[in-house]
Amino acid sequence: MRKLATSLLLLMLSAIALSEAQAQEERGFRVVVHAENPTPSLSRERVSKMFLKGLARWESGERVTPVDQLHGRVRASFTVAVMGRSTAAIRSFWQRQIFSGKGAPPPELDGDRAVLEFVSANLGGIGYVSHEAVLGPGVRVLEISGNMPVYEVDRYPEKTSEQPPEAEPIAPVVLIDPRAPGLLYLSSPNRGLLRSSDDGETWSGVRQDALSREITGLIVDPSDPKIVVAGSRKGLYRSTDGGKNFDFVDDVPREVIRIAIDPQDPATVYVLARSLTRFKERSLWQSRDRGESYVEIRSRVSAFAFDATGTGLYVVADKALLWSEDGQTWYRHGTIGFEVTDLATDPSDPRRLYAATPYGVVRSLDSGAQWQSVGPSQRIHRVVVAPPALLALGENAIFRSLDEGDTWERVAEVEARAIVRDPHNPDRLVVGCAGRRAAGRGGPRSR
Repeated sequence: MRKLATSLLLLMLSAIALSEAQAQEERGFRVVVHAENPTPSLSRERVSKMFLKGLARWESGERVTPVDQLHGRVRASFTVAVMGRSTAAIRSFWQRQIFSGKGAPPPELDGDRAVLEFVSANLGGIGYVSHEAVLGPGVRVLEISGNMPVYEVDRYPEKTSEQPPEAEPIAPVVLIDPRAPGLLYLSSPNRGLLRSSDDGETWSGVRQDALSREITGLIVDPSDPKIVVAGSRKGLYRSTDGGKNFDFVDDVPREVIRIAIDPQDPATVYVLARSLTRFKERSLWQSRDRGESYVEIRSRVSAFAFDATGTGLYVVADKALLWSEDGQTWYRHGTIGFEVTDLATDPSDPRRLYAATPYGVVRSLDSGAQWQSVGPSQRIHRVVVAPPALLALGENAIFRSLDEGDTWERVAEVEARAIVRDPHNPDRLVVGCAGRRAAGRGGPRSR
């Protein structure tokens, strides 16, 4: 299976000295500042310090407000040419800064237009755009003095808001039938949906003539086992005969990320899916008829979780934590400030919440009003509350905390991307491992 992380290949072509005009052409980016900024030029080293927040003010006394591009060739070229490091190295630097409490990275905006709008609105703003970008009256180019190496960034195509994002490898989906001990379901990118009736010892394929093999989510109605809802990269499917046949549900567009049943109302189903028209956005959809039809209730959602009290739903939208009792009226509880990949609530304390981020786990003790980084300091894909343990699924390991996130220990060296608690044995967890495409088992306290 291909790795879940992609590498960035940087090939240094030359380190010859270039004139500023030549460098503008060769580098493929331009550094821009506010049109009224009086500084005509800066050295590469001083620009680098600004983006690393080691230089706080311009010579005029205005505060420096740097902005990065979210991804793409322009960011990779700028980061290497100006800062002398890869994008991955810079993000690793900021990860350490965040968890040591020393600082936070500049905001990351998607594309030239967003960067230009930011810089034109901030007198101390500084950013970078592609050489082809139309600057407009509110910004100007800042010349970078000194020799700069020229790089070619390979296998890192420029992404724009008009293009769909590159598909991520599909994480496994694990489901344990709540009615039948030992009955497990597991998704496989090559074999589709698999079924085991002997607790994972042997597996067989499930007939799925109309069902996509790229399954991303699966639920069984706890009050009607004949109703099965499956999500995939091609959309949503529903079965009314226990998974023997599936029909396509065209209410929810594009790629399905997650499906969940409201624990207080089995007739209500929530689906997190990518927007059909806004490729980089995810929207939350709600069904009140056991998955038969859906309506979009919130856009720009990255994660959601059910309130531990059973009275409502939390979502993370634009890095803000929102709460709703009915999915219609939303109340802001606070700002997380990080990209969030997963959200979890603690049934033992409804005010305690956890979020998985690219920099580790963050925790709130006051229903999301304030957040604190608690580790482990790496990209976390999922965070799971499994009393008495808190589990975090990292890049290549499972981490466990027995003190609500204060301290962590590495308990397994696997590419875990899915984990569920066995409803028939609360001391056991079933783990879906991306690298091995197999279900692993181990309780909250076991290694």
